[in-house]
Amino acid sequence: MISANSVSKASKVIDGSTKEQLDWAFAHFFQDQPLVLEFIVRLSGHRDRIHDMVMQLSVFVFEVYEAEYPGKTGALKREDFLPGYEQARSWTAKFINGATHRSVVETEPFLLTYFFEKLGKPLEDGTQYTTQEEYDILLIIKILMLALDRAVRR
Repeated sequence: MISANSVSKASKVIDGSTKEQLDWAFAHFFQDQPLVLEFIVRLSGHRDRIHDMVMQLSVFVFEVYEAEYPGKTGALKREDFLPGYEQARSWTAKFINGATHRSVVETEPFLLTYFFEKLGKPLEDGTQYTTQEEYDILLIIKILMLALDRAVRR
C-alpha cells in the first residue's frame, strides 16, 4: 500500500507546478517511459477526455511510486503490463459497481482519495465523467500501478 506521505509529496509536486513545468515534466516522463505512453494511447483510444486524465494521473502515480520506492521505479517493460489486466479489471468492476468492500478500498486508500478528487471535478466544458469513463480511467491506472508494483520488486 502506498503511504499518505508519498501521496502528499507527489501531490505537492504536481499541484505546485506551473503549466510550463508540468508540460516539461510530462514530456520528460514520456520520453523516459515510452511504453507507458504507448499503453495509454492503446487503451484510451481516441477518447480525449479519458486520454488526458490518464496521462495526468500516470505522471502523478509515477511521482507517488518514486516517493514510496526511491530509485526503484526505472523504465517499465512490456511484460510488466500484461499480467495485471484481469486483476485490474476485476478490481475496477467491483469498485465502480459501488463496492465499498474493504478489500477494494483498503488496497490504496490514499491514492483513491486523490483519484476521486480529480475525477469528481467538472471538466473544462462543465460536464462530469460518465461511469464508463471513470471505469476506463481507473482500469488503465490500476494496470499501470500493478506494472509498477512488479517493477519495484525487480
